[in-house]
Amino acid sequence: MYKKSFWRGAGFAALYFAVFLVVQFAVSIVGMVICVVNKASTDSTFLEKVTSNDIQTATNALMSAIAGNPTNYMLLIYSVLTTAAVLIFLLITKRNPLKMLEINKLHPVSYVVAIVMGVAMLLFVGCVIDLIPFPQSWIDQLNNTFDPMMSASSVLAILAIGIFGPINEELIFRGGIMNSMRRDSTSVVGIIISSLAFGLMHGIPLQICYATFVGVLIALVFHFTKSIVPCIIIHIVNNTTTTLMNIYADYFPEDFLKKGTPSFGMALGVSGILLALGLCAFYFIERNKRYAKEFSGKAIAEVPQA
Repeated sequence: MYKKSFWRGAGFAALYFAVFLVVQFAVSIVGMVICVVNKASTDSTFLEKVTSNDIQTATNALMSAIAGNPTNYMLLIYSVLTTAAVLIFLLITKRNPLKMLEINKLHPVSYVVAIVMGVAMLLFVGCVIDLIPFPQSWIDQLNNTFDPMMSASSVLAILAIGIFGPINEELIFRGGIMNSMRRDSTSVVGIIISSLAFGLMHGIPLQICYATFVGVLIALVFHFTKSIVPCIIIHIVNNTTTTLMNIYADYFPEDFLKKGTPSFGMALGVSGILLALGLCAFYFIERNKRYAKEFSGKAIAEVPQA
Protein backbone atom coordinates (compact mmCIF):
# COMPACT_ATOMS: atom_id res chain seq x y z
CA MET A 1 0.00 0.00 0.00
CA TYR A 2 2.85 2.38 0.91
CA LYS A 3 4.65 1.70 -2.39
CA LYS A 4 1.46 2.26 -4.36
CA SER A 5 0.77 5.60 -2.65
CA PHE A 6 4.42 6.62 -3.00
CA TRP A 7 4.38 6.17 -6.76
CA ARG A 8 1.04 7.97 -7.01
CA GLY A 9 2.56 10.94 -5.18
CA ALA A 10 5.71 10.73 -7.30
CA GLY A 11 3.56 10.72 -10.45
CA PHE A 12 1.76 13.92 -9.46
CA ALA A 13 5.06 15.52 -8.41
CA ALA A 14 6.59 14.61 -11.79
CA LEU A 15 3.55 16.08 -13.56
CA TYR A 16 3.95 19.44 -11.79
CA PHE A 17 7.67 19.48 -12.60
CA ALA A 18 7.02 18.54 -16.24
CA VAL A 19 4.55 21.41 -16.65
CA PHE A 20 7.13 23.78 -15.23
CA LEU A 21 9.91 22.54 -17.54
CA VAL A 22 7.79 22.38 -20.70
CA VAL A 23 6.45 25.93 -20.30
CA GLN A 24 9.89 27.25 -19.39
CA PHE A 25 11.50 25.54 -22.38
CA ALA A 26 8.84 26.71 -24.83
CA VAL A 27 8.98 30.33 -23.67
CA SER A 28 12.80 30.28 -23.66
CA ILE A 29 12.99 28.95 -27.25
CA VAL A 30 10.45 31.43 -28.61
CA GLY A 31 12.04 34.30 -26.67
CA MET A 32 15.52 33.37 -27.80
CA VAL A 33 14.48 33.22 -31.47
CA ILE A 34 12.90 36.68 -31.22
CA CYS A 35 15.99 38.09 -29.47
CA VAL A 36 18.39 36.55 -32.02
CA VAL A 37 16.40 37.90 -34.97
CA ASN A 38 16.26 41.35 -33.36
CA LYS A 39 19.99 41.30 -32.56
CA ALA A 40 20.91 40.17 -36.08
CA SER A 41 18.92 43.06 -37.57
CA THR A 42 20.80 45.64 -35.50
CA ASP A 43 24.30 44.10 -35.37
CA SER A 44 25.93 43.19 -38.68
CA THR A 45 28.63 41.09 -36.98
CA PHE A 46 26.22 39.05 -34.84
CA LEU A 47 25.63 36.16 -37.26
CA GLU A 48 29.33 35.87 -37.93
CA LYS A 49 30.00 35.54 -34.19
CA VAL A 50 27.19 33.01 -33.63
CA THR A 51 28.42 30.78 -36.47
CA SER A 52 32.04 31.08 -35.33
CA ASN A 53 34.01 27.87 -34.75
CA ASP A 54 35.01 29.28 -31.37
CA ILE A 55 32.35 27.99 -28.95
CA GLN A 56 33.07 30.73 -26.40
CA THR A 57 32.60 33.47 -29.01
CA ALA A 58 29.31 31.95 -30.20
CA THR A 59 28.06 31.52 -26.61
CA ASN A 60 28.93 35.10 -25.68
CA ALA A 61 27.13 36.38 -28.77
CA LEU A 62 23.98 34.44 -27.92
CA MET A 63 24.10 35.58 -24.30
CA SER A 64 24.45 39.20 -25.39
CA ALA A 65 21.21 38.84 -27.36
CA ILE A 66 19.11 37.69 -24.40
CA ALA A 67 20.89 39.42 -21.49
CA GLY A 68 19.06 41.96 -19.37
CA ASN A 69 15.44 42.82 -20.08
CA PRO A 70 14.76 39.90 -22.50
CA THR A 71 15.67 37.37 -19.79
CA ASN A 72 13.45 39.11 -17.26
CA TYR A 73 10.58 39.24 -19.76
CA MET A 74 10.93 35.50 -20.40
CA LEU A 75 11.04 34.78 -16.65
CA LEU A 76 7.93 36.88 -16.11
CA ILE A 77 6.03 35.27 -18.99
CA TYR A 78 6.75 31.64 -18.13
CA SER A 79 6.02 32.30 -14.45
CA VAL A 80 2.55 33.56 -15.34
CA LEU A 81 1.94 30.82 -17.92
CA THR A 82 3.10 28.01 -15.63
CA THR A 83 0.87 29.22 -12.80
CA ALA A 84 -2.07 29.51 -15.21
CA ALA A 85 -1.41 26.02 -16.63
CA VAL A 86 -1.42 24.42 -13.17
CA LEU A 87 -4.60 26.22 -12.10
CA ILE A 88 -6.38 25.35 -15.37
CA PHE A 89 -5.35 21.67 -15.03
CA LEU A 90 -6.71 21.49 -11.48
CA LEU A 91 -9.98 23.15 -12.49
CA ILE A 92 -10.43 20.89 -15.54
CA THR A 93 -9.87 17.79 -13.40
CA LYS A 94 -12.37 19.20 -10.85
CA ARG A 95 -9.83 19.61 -8.08
CA ASN A 96 -9.96 22.57 -5.71
CA PRO A 97 -6.74 24.60 -6.25
CA LEU A 98 -6.90 26.05 -2.73
CA LYS A 99 -7.03 22.55 -1.23
CA MET A 100 -4.64 20.80 -3.63
CA LEU A 101 -1.95 23.51 -3.32
CA GLU A 102 -2.58 24.17 0.41
CA ILE A 103 -3.37 27.87 0.01
CA ASN A 104 -4.55 28.29 3.59
CA LYS A 105 -4.96 31.30 5.87
CA LEU A 106 -2.50 31.86 8.72
CA HIS A 107 -2.52 33.24 12.21
CA PRO A 108 -1.92 37.05 11.89
CA VAL A 109 1.43 36.75 13.71
CA SER A 110 2.62 34.24 11.11
CA TYR A 111 2.62 36.90 8.38
CA VAL A 112 5.06 39.03 10.39
CA VAL A 113 7.22 35.98 11.13
CA ALA A 114 7.32 35.16 7.40
CA ILE A 115 8.52 38.66 6.47
CA VAL A 116 11.29 38.57 9.10
CA MET A 117 12.32 35.08 7.99
CA GLY A 118 12.54 36.22 4.36
CA VAL A 119 15.25 38.77 5.22
CA ALA A 120 16.96 36.46 7.73
CA MET A 121 17.12 33.62 5.21
CA LEU A 122 18.74 35.87 2.60
CA LEU A 123 21.48 36.91 5.03
CA PHE A 124 22.05 33.51 6.64
CA VAL A 125 22.17 31.39 3.48
CA GLY A 126 24.25 34.03 1.70
CA CYS A 127 26.80 34.11 4.53
CA VAL A 128 26.98 30.31 4.76
CA ILE A 129 27.51 30.02 1.00
CA ASP A 130 30.28 32.65 1.22
CA LEU A 131 32.09 30.51 3.81
CA ILE A 132 32.35 27.58 1.37
CA PRO A 133 35.35 27.78 -1.01
CA PHE A 134 33.53 27.36 -4.31
CA PRO A 135 35.54 27.51 -7.58
CA GLN A 136 35.98 31.06 -8.91
CA SER A 137 34.50 29.91 -12.23
CA TRP A 138 31.20 29.15 -10.45
CA ILE A 139 31.14 32.63 -8.94
CA ASP A 140 31.95 34.27 -12.29
CA GLN A 141 29.23 32.26 -14.01
CA LEU A 142 26.66 33.38 -11.44
CA ASN A 143 27.67 37.03 -11.76
CA ASN A 144 27.66 36.91 -15.57
CA THR A 145 24.13 35.49 -15.49
CA PHE A 146 22.51 37.76 -12.92
CA ASP A 147 24.34 41.07 -13.31
CA PRO A 148 22.64 41.89 -16.67
CA MET A 149 19.25 40.95 -15.19
CA MET A 150 19.79 43.23 -12.20
CA SER A 151 21.16 46.12 -14.27
CA ALA A 152 18.14 46.10 -16.61
CA SER A 153 14.80 47.74 -15.82
CA SER A 154 14.43 47.85 -12.01
CA VAL A 155 10.65 47.49 -12.13
CA LEU A 156 10.84 44.53 -14.53
CA ALA A 157 13.54 42.83 -12.41
CA ILE A 158 11.44 43.18 -9.25
CA LEU A 159 8.30 41.87 -10.98
CA ALA A 160 10.06 38.91 -12.62
CA ILE A 161 12.62 37.92 -9.98
CA GLY A 162 11.05 39.32 -6.85
CA ILE A 163 7.32 38.64 -7.19
CA PHE A 164 6.00 36.45 -10.00
CA GLY A 165 8.98 34.06 -10.01
CA PRO A 166 8.57 33.18 -6.29
CA ILE A 167 4.79 32.76 -6.56
CA ASN A 168 5.16 30.38 -9.49
CA GLU A 169 7.99 28.40 -7.87
CA GLU A 170 6.16 27.98 -4.55
CA LEU A 171 3.00 26.78 -6.29
CA ILE A 172 5.04 24.19 -8.20
CA PHE A 173 7.69 23.04 -5.71
CA ARG A 174 5.96 23.30 -2.34
CA GLY A 175 2.27 23.39 -3.27
CA GLY A 176 2.62 20.80 -6.04
CA ILE A 177 5.71 18.59 -5.68
CA MET A 178 6.22 18.57 -1.90
CA ASN A 179 2.51 18.41 -1.13
CA SER A 180 2.02 15.46 -3.49
CA MET A 181 4.88 13.54 -1.87
CA ARG A 182 3.80 14.50 1.65
CA ARG A 183 0.26 13.24 1.13
CA ASP A 184 1.23 9.89 -0.38
CA SER A 185 4.58 9.29 1.31
CA THR A 186 6.26 11.19 4.18
CA SER A 187 7.14 14.81 4.87
CA VAL A 188 10.86 13.95 4.88
CA VAL A 189 10.64 12.52 1.36
CA GLY A 190 8.66 15.57 0.26
CA ILE A 191 11.23 17.97 1.73
CA ILE A 192 14.17 16.18 0.08
CA ILE A 193 12.64 15.73 -3.38
CA SER A 194 11.11 19.22 -3.61
CA SER A 195 14.32 20.89 -2.40
CA LEU A 196 16.54 18.97 -4.81
CA ALA A 197 14.17 19.67 -7.72
CA PHE A 198 14.05 23.34 -6.75
CA GLY A 199 17.85 23.53 -6.63
CA LEU A 200 18.49 21.65 -9.87
CA MET A 201 15.95 23.79 -11.71
CA HIS A 202 18.22 26.83 -11.32
CA GLY A 203 20.88 25.18 -13.52
CA ILE A 204 23.96 27.15 -12.45
CA PRO A 205 26.20 25.19 -10.00
CA LEU A 206 26.48 27.88 -7.32
CA GLN A 207 22.80 28.77 -7.64
CA ILE A 208 21.91 25.07 -7.32
CA CYS A 209 23.66 24.96 -3.93
CA TYR A 210 22.03 28.20 -2.76
CA ALA A 211 18.55 27.29 -3.98
CA THR A 212 18.67 23.78 -2.50
CA PHE A 213 19.57 25.23 0.92
CA VAL A 214 16.77 27.80 0.61
CA GLY A 215 14.42 25.06 -0.58
CA VAL A 216 15.00 22.99 2.57
CA LEU A 217 14.28 25.98 4.84
CA ILE A 218 11.09 26.93 2.99
CA ALA A 219 10.01 23.28 2.91
CA LEU A 220 10.31 23.16 6.71
CA VAL A 221 8.03 26.20 6.92
CA PHE A 222 5.51 24.43 4.70
CA HIS A 223 5.79 21.30 6.86
CA PHE A 224 5.01 23.24 10.04
CA THR A 225 2.25 25.50 8.66
CA LYS A 226 0.60 23.23 6.05
CA SER A 227 0.23 26.33 3.87
CA ILE A 228 2.20 27.76 0.96
CA VAL A 229 1.19 31.32 1.90
CA PRO A 230 4.14 31.87 4.30
CA CYS A 231 6.43 30.15 1.77
CA ILE A 232 5.38 32.64 -0.91
CA ILE A 233 5.88 35.59 1.46
CA ILE A 234 9.35 34.39 2.54
CA HIS A 235 10.38 33.75 -1.07
CA ILE A 236 9.11 37.13 -2.29
CA VAL A 237 10.85 39.00 0.55
CA ASN A 238 14.09 37.05 -0.05
CA ASN A 239 14.16 37.62 -3.82
CA THR A 240 12.94 41.21 -3.74
CA THR A 241 15.49 42.17 -1.07
CA THR A 242 18.26 40.47 -3.08
CA THR A 243 17.19 42.32 -6.23
CA LEU A 244 17.06 45.70 -4.48
CA MET A 245 20.46 45.12 -2.83
CA ASN A 246 21.97 44.37 -6.25
CA ILE A 247 20.28 47.31 -7.95
CA TYR A 248 21.40 49.76 -5.25
CA ALA A 249 24.74 48.09 -4.46
CA ASP A 250 26.60 51.39 -4.97
CA TYR A 251 24.88 52.84 -1.92
CA PHE A 252 26.29 50.20 0.43
CA PRO A 253 29.80 50.36 2.00
CA GLU A 254 32.42 48.51 -0.03
CA ASP A 255 33.07 45.96 2.74
CA PHE A 256 29.36 45.45 3.55
CA LEU A 257 28.77 41.78 4.44
CA LYS A 258 32.25 40.83 3.18
CA LYS A 259 33.67 37.67 4.74
CA GLY A 260 35.90 38.48 7.71
CA THR A 261 34.27 41.83 8.51
CA PRO A 262 32.23 42.57 11.68
CA SER A 263 29.07 43.07 9.60
CA PHE A 264 29.45 39.57 8.14
CA GLY A 265 29.75 37.89 11.54
CA MET A 266 26.85 39.88 12.95
CA ALA A 267 24.64 39.13 9.95
CA LEU A 268 25.42 35.40 10.15
CA GLY A 269 24.74 35.17 13.89
CA VAL A 270 21.62 37.35 14.07
CA SER A 271 20.02 35.89 10.94
CA GLY A 272 20.68 32.33 12.15
CA ILE A 273 18.97 33.07 15.46
CA LEU A 274 16.02 34.74 13.71
CA LEU A 275 15.61 31.77 11.38
CA ALA A 276 15.58 29.31 14.29
CA LEU A 277 13.11 31.47 16.22
CA GLY A 278 10.94 31.81 13.12
CA LEU A 279 10.71 28.05 12.60
CA CYS A 280 9.91 27.56 16.30
CA ALA A 281 7.25 30.29 16.11
CA PHE A 282 5.57 28.62 13.12
CA TYR A 283 5.63 25.27 14.90
CA PHE A 284 4.05 26.52 18.12
CA ILE A 285 1.55 28.87 16.44
CA GLU A 286 0.19 26.15 14.19
CA ARG A 287 0.25 23.55 16.98
CA ASN A 288 -1.79 25.85 19.23
CA LYS A 289 -4.24 26.44 16.37
CA ARG A 290 -4.77 22.69 16.01
CA TYR A 291 -5.18 22.24 19.77
CA ALA A 292 -7.68 25.11 19.89
CA LYS A 293 -9.65 23.58 17.02
CA GLU A 294 -9.66 20.12 18.68
CA PHE A 295 -10.67 21.59 22.04
CA SER A 296 -13.46 23.61 20.39
CA GLY A 297 -14.73 20.47 18.65
CA LYS A 298 -14.75 18.47 21.88
CA ALA A 299 -16.51 21.26 23.76
CA ILE A 300 -19.27 21.40 21.16
CA ALA A 301 -19.65 17.62 21.22
CA GLU A 302 -20.02 17.65 25.03
CA VAL A 303 -22.79 20.25 25.08
CA PRO A 304 -25.98 18.50 26.32
CA GLN A 305 -28.58 18.18 23.60
CA ALA A 306 -32.03 19.58 24.47
